[in-house]
Amino acid sequence: MQRWTAALLTALLHALLVLLVMPPPPAITSPPSGGADGGGIDVTLIDRSLAPPPPEPQPPGRKPPARKKPRAPRPIARPPSTPVVPPAAATPPAPAYEPDDWTVPPAPAPRDSEEVDFPTQAWGQPPDARSDDAARANAALAAKLGRRGARTDTPAPVGPNIGVDGFHVYYELINETRLREWRARGMTELFLPLPGTRRLMVCPLEVALRRGSSPCRMVEMDSPELKSIGDAREAISIKRVYQLGDLLWSGPGPYR
Repeated sequence: MQRWTAALLTALLHALLVLLVMPPPPAITSPPSGGADGGGIDVTLIDRSLAPPPPEPQPPGRKPPARKKPRAPRPIARPPSTPVVPPAAATPPAPAYEPDDWTVPPAPAPRDSEEVDFPTQAWGQPPDARSDDAARANAALAAKLGRRGARTDTPAPVGPNIGVDGFHVYYELINETRLREWRARGMTELFLPLPGTRRLMVCPLEVALRRGSSPCRMVEMDSPELKSIGDAREAISIKRVYQLGDLLWSGPGPYR
């Protein structure tokens, strides 16, 4: 009984394995209907209201305008690149000092054993004025007067001068004793009227005493500080007065 049972189970197991391995039968489909050859029919509906309008008729003998071709963009010319000089390699030009320059040439560098004295504010110069403003104004005046002299054969003025706000006054010391008396009484400045303005130019007395050049300052005619300022016309002789390079007054004769 065990042999027959084992043989029967083995046969059933093999039959089950054969059924699992066998592929399924192919599916049979019926042919589609709707066409002569069994294919589908595609239907497209056309709406004539959506069609574009017909082109307008052109008159006989006239050709349609030709379309312009777009121009090609011109290449942008770039400026040639300039080499950048590093700050360490850049060397500032040495300032040139003219005979009538208001600034004083720099002193030589002190030795290690000497003390360094820092420059102080110049007499008669506004606190907010820079030291190179006077040099540039004087250089511009000298250049303008030099060009004018080339046209009119008039040499540019040379000599001690004082100025402020575009005015330049070239003078000559004629009474040194009067200046020394004023200085002994504690006076430190001189005033001078200018053409075309209602203010007075006030300059250092020491500059006129040493026949030098210096920037000055403007003071109103009714200022109370004029009581301690001397009249410059009593000690110096005015030769020429310029304003921005234009000659306003020139001698000989007393300055008024």
